[in-house]
Amino acid sequence: MKKASGIVPVYNHGVVAFQEKQKWIGKYGTVIHGEYDLKEIRKYWYRIIGVSSEENFHAHSLEKQVDLRIAVRGLVDISSSWLAVTKGKHYSIFRVYQNAKRNETEISLTEV
Repeated sequence: MKKASGIVPVYNHGVVAFQEKQKWIGKYGTVIHGEYDLKEIRKYWYRIIGVSSEENFHAHSLEKQVDLRIAVRGLVDISSSWLAVTKGKHYSIFRVYQNAKRNETEISLTEV
């Protein structure tokens, strides 16, 4: 009987929905500044990973605070201009890293 080759990560901490801001267009075809709708792009199950001191250092140099760091399965394309919504809280995306060794995408989030 063979031993298991490793620990398989489980993505069951919650569901994160990625949303994109869409500008409002007035009845005359002009853009209304400061007003927008949120359009849902994708949803993924995620697992929570720890925020490293290096991550905090880079965030503080830009006067930001990394509140949550998550990983989703697969190497997915996620834009840093999107918003992330999970458990009723809205987050902006600070950094996206595709970890090919673990076949997952790591996302650092700052609360809005």
